[in-house]
Amino acid sequence: MKSLLHCLVIFILVGMLSVQVAAQRVELLIEEGGAVENPPESLRLEYKFKSGDMQKYDITVTGEGKVKLPGQEDAVKLEARVTMRCVRHLVGGPTSDGHWRIEWDTIKADMLIPEFGQIYLTVPPIQYEMDKRGKVRAFKGLEELALCPGLPQQKTFGDVLAQLPCGGFPDKEIKPGDTWEDLYEVLIPDQQPTRIIVKSKFLGFEKVLEKNCVKIESTYEAPFVLDITKLRGIETKKDSKQEADASKQTDSKEKDKSGGEQASEKPQIVEGVETGTIWTYFAYEEGVLVQTHGKIDLKADDKSEKKTETLPAKPVEPEKKEEASPDVPKETVERTHDVDLTYQTVCLLVTRKDVSEQEEGQTQNEK
Repeated sequence: MKSLLHCLVIFILVGMLSVQVAAQRVELLIEEGGAVENPPESLRLEYKFKSGDMQKYDITVTGEGKVKLPGQEDAVKLEARVTMRCVRHLVGGPTSDGHWRIEWDTIKADMLIPEFGQIYLTVPPIQYEMDKRGKVRAFKGLEELALCPGLPQQKTFGDVLAQLPCGGFPDKEIKPGDTWEDLYEVLIPDQQPTRIIVKSKFLGFEKVLEKNCVKIESTYEAPFVLDITKLRGIETKKDSKQEADASKQTDSKEKDKSGGEQASEKPQIVEGVETGTIWTYFAYEEGVLVQTHGKIDLKADDKSEKKTETLPAKPVEPEKKEEASPDVPKETVERTHDVDLTYQTVCLLVTRKDVSEQEEGQTQNEK
């Protein structure tokens, strides 16, 4: 389960970096929009940068669902809530090709898991370059995520995050009803590529936090196939060749011990799809992101090769089918997939005047 959770955290943090993450409406405040007077017929969406720019965002992510991974007899119920307070500020630019350097500082972050309590997360400053359309490139600091308390201890984690999409707005004027599509590919070592298709639609205009905003709906679909056996292997072969050689020798010895241990080395495949719908509110006059909220669903199933060779040898097999049949309808209602998770999030802009002097000083001291 730990290896799959690495992937789940990856998708959550992607939303944090692009400020396109999703939250649970029953607990989280979503700023409802009002009507915009005399909106333009069409417009070109662009960020407006100026020296000293700083925005604070409060981010909340909630998730719940069930997980049953290869080797587990019963599904595990998961429930968590992550709250973050981040400051995004301009640190340089523009470059010769029109990119600005931006830094995200996480003032505080914690995760609440009912069964385990509160976990404090330490997230390092993350820098990236972004053009006026919001297209992101050149991440720095992601490699430090593997060293932060509360985050996956895996170098590959940051490498994968650096590939995740932040495509920005279309490089043309758009009007309500216009749609566009982006396709991305994420590579994870020893795994099949994950293709992400993002479809966006300009829904119209709304006033949020006293700012005239465009409202954009984005849906995405990311089918994936993960070999958990290989994913675990990534963690054991980092840092030095000596560790890698020792790991290989240990594995080969264990494989030679007995046939039963060899069976445990069979690929453990999890196949599924993550889908999401995100609503983005962008203040087109000020050129700043105001709010995002949405919902993310992750569903996957264990596609590992079953040990069918041992089942026919047991005369008890018919009895197992008879005993299991009455429970099938109940399980189908409660959980139709081995992994069935739902995340909801809100990211809301807080004006600069509400950034406390203590928080603002903290970000400056960290530079």
